[in-house]
Amino acid sequence: MQDHVRSKWDKWYLEEESDLADVKYDPWIFLHTSPFALKGNERILDLGCGRGYDSQYLEKLGKKIIPADYSWGALTRSRRLLNNPCPVQFDMRDGFPFTKLSFKLIVANLSLHYFSKILTEKIIHEMGVLIMDEGCLVARVNSKKDHGFISASTNYESVIEEDFFIYQGIPRRFFDKDSLEELFANGWEILFLEEKKIDRYEKPKVLWEIIARKDHS
Repeated sequence: MQDHVRSKWDKWYLEEESDLADVKYDPWIFLHTSPFALKGNERILDLGCGRGYDSQYLEKLGKKIIPADYSWGALTRSRRLLNNPCPVQFDMRDGFPFTKLSFKLIVANLSLHYFSKILTEKIIHEMGVLIMDEGCLVARVNSKKDHGFISASTNYESVIEEDFFIYQGIPRRFFDKDSLEELFANGWEILFLEEKKIDRYEKPKVLWEIIARKDHS
């Protein structure tokens, strides 16, 4: 399944016509990164960078970006947008190839909702190890109000576990406010949590935006 899913993402990112899905991209990250006065030597990890739009936006602000994805197709496309790409290919299921306290900020735009509950909790914990004191995670994840959840939850053959389904051939998790607060209950402080609807894909997408600060005390 893992190799099959990777191949689907590679194919998606390398097809020119699939760029149309991102024509309506908006710099959502501006609202959440503008409060951070990052120094030039403080790196930002763009986790699941996709085509690199968030990385490009942050790079234009003079930030040092590490674009990361498990799809080589995504990293190939992101190189076209970035002036100084330092891409890293890895699978979060296998752990993170960085030392602790490596980043002041981790951006995860729709890249944390592909895992089981246990694995998601493990990934959140490992990201906390990577974030410096007073550093933050800025993320977006699927909402249970999204059309994908409504469709997948009515197909019993697609269920993997609670709130986790095979949808469009890919495992996807969906969240509500309670499940996100539970996910960040240990060692994190949620600074911002809001459900939003975006018009970026063929159908409007409902998601959660979250800022969580790591507490190393």
